Amino acid sequence: MAKIKRIVTSDVEGRTLSDRYDDNSYIYDGEGMIQHYGDNSVMHAVLRPGTFYGASGDSGDGFGNNTIKLIPNYEGGDDRYLIIDPTAPNHIHIRAGGIQDASNADLILGAEETSVTVSDSADAVILKGTGGQYLDYISPENQIATVESVQGVTPTPTSWTPLLSGTGFAQSSNPATGSYMHFGKLAIVHLSIPFSATTNFGTGQYSVNLPVAAAKHTDLWAGTLHNTSSSDFYSIKGHVDAESSTMTLWAIASTLKDEPFKYNYPIVLDTTDLFHMSFIYETV
Repeated sequence: MAKIKRIVTSDVEGRTLSDRYDDNSYIYDGEGMIQHYGDNSVMHAVLRPGTFYGASGDSGDGFGNNTIKLIPNYEGGDDRYLIIDPTAPNHIHIRAGGIQDASNADLILGAEETSVTVSDSADAVILKGTGGQYLDYISPENQIATVESVQGVTPTPTSWTPLLSGTGFAQSSNPATGSYMHFGKLAIVHLSIPFSATTNFGTGQYSVNLPVAAAKHTDLWAGTLHNTSSSDFYSIKGHVDAESSTMTLWAIASTLKDEPFKYNYPIVLDTTDLFHMSFIYETV
């Protein structure tokens, strides 16, 4: 049971308890309101219900009669504080050291421009600002991608040189060209491979390296083989295993069966022939 002591005192907060003030002790002020209580061997101040008046004698952020400012160690010059300010700019301002200014807040709710701001010094992120922002940034060094910024981005392809390979296949040089764009886990690839420098067409199925390994076991559509001498075109496709960066090449037979693309299928190749492919796939 609590020990009730009707003692008027003003200098007991944080005092180590003695026999006079034990745990569960209460100290009352002259109006009969609880002023301090004892817990964990320390006396704690109790905030009375009612109105809290602003920090009119303060300076900087939190100044004015309309604000409430709570500081854990004001006499020690501690800059950690909590401010509730109903005036413009309205905000709840929580700081942990540094200049007492809202623009340098660690967290501001309903702050400048009626936004929600999370910041490190002035490098702030804004959620729902008065300018219509629902996600924005103040510092260019801490940019955040928004729907508008992503829509306004012009993708820049990265040049890449595909390498055709196969059993016995040989070239005097590699005339292949390619490019790709990699967005997160999505790759868009274009490649063109002429046989103009081929010295040996080999005997096995052809394959091509990918610029980024594929995440899933999948087919990669689509491509076209050009028979330059006859001006005919043949559909080809790629096939890749999960987490692999090697794509095997296939031609589509008249029976719709996939057949390995090689020196004599779907046509007997010569150095005037070429093929190109464009496809999208999920990357690792």
